[in-house]
Amino acid sequence: LVAQISTIVSVEEWAARTGVSRRVLERRFQSSLGRSPHAMIQHERVERAKSLLTTTDLAVGIIAERCGFQSNERLTVNFRESVGVPPATYRRDSRAKSG
Repeated sequence: LVAQISTIVSVEEWAARTGVSRRVLERRFQSSLGRSPHAMIQHERVERAKSLLTTTDLAVGIIAERCGFQSNERLTVNFRESVGVPPATYRRDSRAKSG
């Protein structure tokens, strides 16, 4: 399921792939997981970004693109909300811990 989530662009696409309406998908997610499909997509994008930040030297803008964010700024905003620090700080801190 996670591999599929990382390739999904929108909630509408996810609903279409699962054969239900967007609203049905949202209700099922909320009742089962306590969060929206959009929140799940954003979470998986941030997790992918975390992985790329710690395992590659790719520029943050490239990572944003590879993770499905519309811009470096959108990645930074979502990343900071989720992780508490911007991507560059996360990368620096994770490298300091491992090195």
